[in-house]
Amino acid sequence: MSSKWGGTRTVGVPTAAARRRGILLSYGLVDEVVAAIPVIGAPLLRSDLGLGYGQLGLLFAVAALSGFVFEPTLGLWSDRHGQRWWIIGALAVLAVGFAALGLADTYGELLVLFAVYYPAVGIAVGLAQAVVVNEADDALRVMTRWTLMAGIGDIVGPLAITALAAAHQGWRAIAWLGGALWAALLVATVGVRFAPAPSAARGDRGAGTWTLVREALATPTLWRWAILAWIPTMIDELLLAFAALYLHAVRHASEAEVGLLITGTLVAAMAALTLLDRVPGLRAMAHQNPRRLLALMALGVLLGMGGFLMAATPLTAGGGLAVVGFCGAGWYPIAKGGTFAQAPGRAVVVRAITSLGAPLEALLAAGVGFVAQRWGLAAGVACIATAPLLMLAALVGRWPAERPTPAGAESPYP
Repeated sequence: MSSKWGGTRTVGVPTAAARRRGILLSYGLVDEVVAAIPVIGAPLLRSDLGLGYGQLGLLFAVAALSGFVFEPTLGLWSDRHGQRWWIIGALAVLAVGFAALGLADTYGELLVLFAVYYPAVGIAVGLAQAVVVNEADDALRVMTRWTLMAGIGDIVGPLAITALAAAHQGWRAIAWLGGALWAALLVATVGVRFAPAPSAARGDRGAGTWTLVREALATPTLWRWAILAWIPTMIDELLLAFAALYLHAVRHASEAEVGLLITGTLVAAMAALTLLDRVPGLRAMAHQNPRRLLALMALGVLLGMGGFLMAATPLTAGGGLAVVGFCGAGWYPIAKGGTFAQAPGRAVVVRAITSLGAPLEALLAAGVGFVAQRWGLAAGVACIATAPLLMLAALVGRWPAERPTPAGAESPYP
C-alpha cells in the first residue's frame, strides 16, 4: 500500500506483532493480580469454609509441590509441540478452575483445584514469557517490561481484593473474579497467531528435549546467571511480608501506615524499572556491562537495608525500604535477561532449569520464619538483608566466555 510520503509500507504485520507482544506482556500483570487472590483472600477462604491454619498451609504446600513437579516437564514438551495450544489449554483450565474454586464446598475439592492451579499458571504465564523472549532481539528489555507489568499487578491485585472484601464480598466472588480475568485473557489469546515452536524454527526436532536440557546444563555461564536470577526472590514478596510485620510490631506503625509504606516501595521499584526501560545510557550499561550494574545496585540495596533496620521511626524505615525497592528492582530483569541470552531461542529450556530453584525459595521462607520466631523479627529481616552480599559474592571471580546480552540488533520495543 502506498503511503502519502511515497513508496510502500507493510500493513498489518507490525500491528499484529505489537498486539501479540502486548497481550503476552499482559500475562505478567494478570498473574500478579490473580496471585493476590489466594494470599489476601486466605482469611475469607478460612472463614467461609471453616478451615484451620494447618489446612491452609497444606493447600499452598500441595500447590507448590505440584507446580515444581509438573511445570518444567510440560513446558519442555510444549517447546516441541506448539506452545499456542498449551497456553490456550492452560488458560481454559485456569478459567474453569477458578470458577470451580468459588463453588467448592469440601476440603478435598480445594486440594485438587490448588494442585491443578500452580502447574496451569506456570504453563500459561511461563510459556507466554518464553514466547515473547524468543521473538525479541533484546531479552533484557522484554524482561524489564514484563517486570514492570507485574509490578502494576502487585499494586492493583491487593487493592482489588481489598475493595471486594470491604464491599462484603466473600471468597466465592473473589475466586470468580480470578476466573473472569483468566477467561478474558483466554479470549484475547485465541485470536493471536504464534510463530512456530522454537525447536521447529531451529530445525532441531531431531534432537531430544532432554538432550537440549543437558546441553544447557553443561553451560557454566548459564548456571551463574541462573543463580543471579534466583537471588532477587529474596527481596520480593518475602521481604515485603516480613518488612510489613517488622514495621507494625517493632516500629509500631499502624496498618494504614504499613500499607502506605509498602505501596511507596512498590512505586519506587516501578520508577526504577521505567528508568531502566527508557533512559538510553542506563539501558546501554545494562547491555554492555550488566554485572557491574548489578553490583552497583547491590550496594544500593545494602545501604537501604541498613537504613531500614537502623531507622528509629516508621517513616525513615519506609525510606530505607523504598531505597531497597528502587535499587533492587532491576536485579530480576537484568539477571533473567542475561540467563535467557546464554541460550537464544530456548527460553522454555532456560525456564525449566531456573525452576529448579523453587525448593530453595520455600526453604528460605521457612528459614527466615524460624529465625524470626526464635530470635525476633529484626533477626529475620537481617537474614533477608544478606541478599546484596550474596549478589556481590556471586558476581566476583572470573567468568567463562559467555554470550553477550544482545543490544545491537533492532529491538521491536520502541
